[in-house]
Amino acid sequence: MCRAIDAALGALLRALAATWRVERRGAPGPAPVVLALWHGELLPLILCHRGRGYRALVSRSTDGDRLAALLQGWGFSLLRGSSSRGGLLALRGGLAALRAGDTVAIAVDGPRGPAGVVKPGAAHLAALGPARLVAARARAPFALRWPSWDQACIPLPFARIIVEYTDLDVNPSDDPEELSAALQAALSRPSAPSP
Repeated sequence: MCRAIDAALGALLRALAATWRVERRGAPGPAPVVLALWHGELLPLILCHRGRGYRALVSRSTDGDRLAALLQGWGFSLLRGSSSRGGLLALRGGLAALRAGDTVAIAVDGPRGPAGVVKPGAAHLAALGPARLVAARARAPFALRWPSWDQACIPLPFARIIVEYTDLDVNPSDDPEELSAALQAALSRPSAPSP
């Protein structure tokens, strides 16, 4: 029953995404990349990047299992683990993925928040990789906000979505705490005005 519901939900969300008008500002660029994003912007960012073969870090939880099923249906490969469970395995898997030339997507304030506060995993992974660290934001003026800890963004049909990328310079010698602070600043920056 759950698989049928997940399949129906996936089809419904794909149909919703087909109506969106997406404007991209910048690009994630060539891999290896650690693509860092807010948990609350998962839905539009996942749907705007589906089918690209990215690897997504997904927590080992019941909610994570449902998200994993959707992601696999949308062409993502999975890394399972989080700061609270399976973190070392996820780090090893992420390093292997980066060394294979992949892009690894991480919700940097997940899996439990607080929303909008960067945890150090993405910066550590990018420095160890080494890989480029790219902050990704999805802004949708016409969207619903799910009443959850992350205030998940659900853009309405035919919404305009602005996807912005900010590339942070990363060297293996970089201090992960400083990288995390730079990532926090990049993800917290207000949207650039439309040209």
